[in-house]
Amino acid sequence: DRDVTGVQTCALPILRRALQIALEGDFTSAIFRAWNNLGVYLEYQDRHREDVDLTESMLELARRNGDRASELIALLGTTTPLVALGRWDEAIRRVEEAEAAHELEALQWAGTRVIEVVTVRIRRGELDEARRVFDLAKNRTDMHNHDVRVRVGSVGIELLSAEGRHAEALAEAEHLLEAIPKLGLPDIGIKHSIAHGVAATLELGELDAADAMLAIVRQARPGLVSPELRAQLARLDARLSALRGNHDAVEAGFEAAIAIFRDLGTPFEQSVALCEFAEWLEGQGRFDDATTSAVASSALFERLGARPWQDR
Repeated sequence: DRDVTGVQTCALPILRRALQIALEGDFTSAIFRAWNNLGVYLEYQDRHREDVDLTESMLELARRNGDRASELIALLGTTTPLVALGRWDEAIRRVEEAEAAHELEALQWAGTRVIEVVTVRIRRGELDEARRVFDLAKNRTDMHNHDVRVRVGSVGIELLSAEGRHAEALAEAEHLLEAIPKLGLPDIGIKHSIAHGVAATLELGELDAADAMLAIVRQARPGLVSPELRAQLARLDARLSALRGNHDAVEAGFEAAIAIFRDLGTPFEQSVALCEFAEWLEGQGRFDDATTSAVASSALFERLGARPWQDR
């Protein structure tokens, strides 16, 4: 564990320094390679605000240099952190701007980023549009690539669950998690596959399957569990405990998840945890506490335009 944490602690300054050297030397190809390496690290660590700032600076540089390919990479590179930060309309505008470029068709990887906004459509209840965009983007990506397949598939799990196809969602999650030895727990597709997969098992009432999937995170070395995944573990463990009638640790689990999501600046995940916490509090007869949590959750969902969740 100390070795993993030590490597991660050293990685950020080294990656930042590499980018600085490339910028100072005006080494164009090295600049974008260093930017990509740093961006991947920030994504793995759920540092969404820093990821947006970094990508915006690269977008500005690409436009200044007239580098169209790098401009599209940077333009679409903001979609993941923007969606995470609840800046959904911005993410959609970025994708629409990129899709208007005729050069995009030649970039096979682009579908992986375009597909990120499918989650916005899902959470806003626009399921027909979500399915249309998902299928189109999936058809133009290289699904033989492990990283791409898991990233796209994790969105597919959420979409299947939203369509009420929980058994298919669970089967897809179990299939994608076979890629953990290749990609590792910090991979964004793996993290999302675990969260959406466990949610599907709970909807199906398959509590042992949910427990087994969460055990992957519980038994992992702490240095491999990112803040977002730690928060999802706390939230889903709380739900699992409540369903099993083990209520002693439920409140602490929800509160831990809500605090981490708030610190990360991820309002949708925070509001989901608040909503589920409110439902549990109501079941315990704590109506005033439930109302407080529900009101906070509803306000966040309203800001995001997540109408199905706000109605819930």
